[in-house]
Amino acid sequence: MQIKATCAACGSEQLLIPSDDEQDQMIRCGACNADVGDKKAVSEALRKRAKQEAEKAIADLKKSFSKAGIK
Repeated sequence: MQIKATCAACGSEQLLIPSDDEQDQMIRCGACNADVGDKKAVSEALRKRAKQEAEKAIADLKKSFSKAGIK
């Protein structure tokens, strides 16, 4: 499972992330120069997607085990 941040405007994964630690710094798209969001918002969105993907993978495994007769 791989979770990636992409530009909502063009779909590019080429994001320009400021190197300082400030969470309110804007992340921009390297392809179209659109604002992607600030570091905090992008980090939270990535964490949320990762959690959703992990929960889906666990549910799929449980379903597979159940079909195979494994409890």
